[in-house]
Amino acid sequence: MTTRPAVLTCTLGALALSGWRALVYSGRSSAAVENELIGQVGRAEAERDQLLAERARLQEDVRALQERLAAARDEQSRTVRARDQAKAELATAQQQLAKRRELAKERVAQLGPPTPPAAPARVAERTKERVAQADSVPPLLPPARIPERPKERAR
Repeated sequence: MTTRPAVLTCTLGALALSGWRALVYSGRSSAAVENELIGQVGRAEAERDQLLAERARLQEDVRALQERLAAARDEQSRTVRARDQAKAELATAQQQLAKRRELAKERVAQLGPPTPPAAPARVAERTKERVAQADSVPPLLPPARIPERPKERAR
């Protein structure tokens, strides 16, 4: 009977030893898993920070674009108002021109067609004056020639 308690003790010792090993192994693997999870959390936080920075930059870009859009809309409304004003001025000017044209037609009908001034007579008169001025100026004389000296003969 001594063998039975010894076998039982050895078996219980082996089971206790394997239990302690399993506990240590479990602790190590849970530490590795925990370290892996901490690393994942750190990477997730870094990625989140990058995404937040990008979001802030994009929001700033959106604000700038909204300001440009508002400025463009203001410019467009000013341009449309100026165009409408120019159209109104053009319509007024066309109406005034039509009235003037009608008045001119009535005047021509009352007075008859206008007679052009005698332009050819004035042109002929100016031409005669220019010819008379050109004749009154004495003609230019050609420059006098200087006689050449005879060359001395070699002695």
